[in-house]
Amino acid sequence: MGRKTFESLPKGALPNRKNIVLTTSGTEYPNCTTCTSLEEALEVCKEDNEVFIIGGAAVYKRGLEIADKLYITRIHHSFVDADTFFPTINTEEWTITEQQDFPTDEKHAYPYTFLTYVRK
Repeated sequence: MGRKTFESLPKGALPNRKNIVLTTSGTEYPNCTTCTSLEEALEVCKEDNEVFIIGGAAVYKRGLEIADKLYITRIHHSFVDADTFFPTINTEEWTITEQQDFPTDEKHAYPYTFLTYVRK
């Protein structure tokens, strides 16, 4: 994840997983490994079965170039103050292999869809 994404997390590092923060500032973050590039972060994760990229926008864009699977949560609402967006998914390059739709309920203020894409 990028530095701003980490700093936006209300409780710091995500529990029960390896957290890697991409930054060139040299700052260390509690319970995290810091790397200066996505390539360096992927080297740290080379033994892991799956690696998840969770933003921000520049990290998403770079990750989309090398990913072979996408797990996307699409929230069916427009947020006025939203400032980071996932890049447009080129349907010529990706196929939806799973889709689950969820309505608004007591835990979720907006309907949403989980989508899994695999690279063609």
